[in-house]
Amino acid sequence: MLAELASEVGREEWYGVLAAEDANLKMALSWAAEDEDAETLLRLCGGLWQFWQARGELSEGRRWLETGLSLRPSASEASTMTALWGIGWLAYHQADDAAAEEAAVRLADLAQRHDDDRAQRNALTLRGMVAISRDDGVKAVDLLEDALKLARRGGERWLLATSQLNLGLAHLCMANTDSARATIGDALQGYEEIGDQRFHARCLGYLGQAALMDRDSNRASALLRSSLTAFRHLAEPGGTAEALVGLAAVQALQGNATRAATLAGAAERLRDSYASRQLPLDERVSGRYLALAEDLLGPEDWSRAWAEGRDLRLDSAIELALD
Repeated sequence: MLAELASEVGREEWYGVLAAEDANLKMALSWAAEDEDAETLLRLCGGLWQFWQARGELSEGRRWLETGLSLRPSASEASTMTALWGIGWLAYHQADDAAAEEAAVRLADLAQRHDDDRAQRNALTLRGMVAISRDDGVKAVDLLEDALKLARRGGERWLLATSQLNLGLAHLCMANTDSARATIGDALQGYEEIGDQRFHARCLGYLGQAALMDRDSNRASALLRSSLTAFRHLAEPGGTAEALVGLAAVQALQGNATRAATLAGAAERLRDSYASRQLPLDERVSGRYLALAEDLLGPEDWSRAWAEGRDLRLDSAIELALD
């Protein structure tokens, strides 16, 4: 199963299998931890952390990974590198940029020691995403261009598409929407060829963000609605929340301040349910429109509509966004 999870195709099918085997997986993880078997624990975690991220189980995934790294004797350096990659990403989504950067530094050191391009690409990616979080677009582009070069050399299609997507986000950070659309478009095509529905939907969402930056509300709406529909089908909370807040920004841009507040409140509640921050780039792009809508509506009416959004059932919020 671990080999299938690491492959470029079939992840969605395996995510379904893992969801059905949740209790057995937790038992296997517990046994490895109780036996202080770092290698087994981290090999399991290395195959599972993207599954945990997709399900919004950030804290649980990070706890297992950190447990595995703390055990002595240590796991192999290959398993350790995969674990650091996972911890870095989960920490990033939890707004713990310091931990993400620390994981990247440790990962880069091991990658250099083993002359491992894949691990070096992963370390550069973590550092680039932290740079985006800190609104340092120039640094992010430099780091993520280097990561893309390594991905091209490695030849793994999923890593190549993901490096293209990440570089596109760095261009969005610099408000360079033409470059962002081109690079994210390449990633979109790559995910389509691989059959990765989840990251295909993520590309649609970020193309929607690019349209928002260009104040093209109709295109942004179409892209974000497609993204939301896909994430609803995949039952991924993170992507669903990103699409909801993007569509809230569309409503704000179109002058529908009350609906913007309601959708933003629903997105916040969903993020709270799995203890994740709004990703920094999304917050900067959508936040400017939501702030204008709040000024238009006034603080009292905005708070009331926001609270109504937080009280909505998720299906109701999605229907409102797609209406």
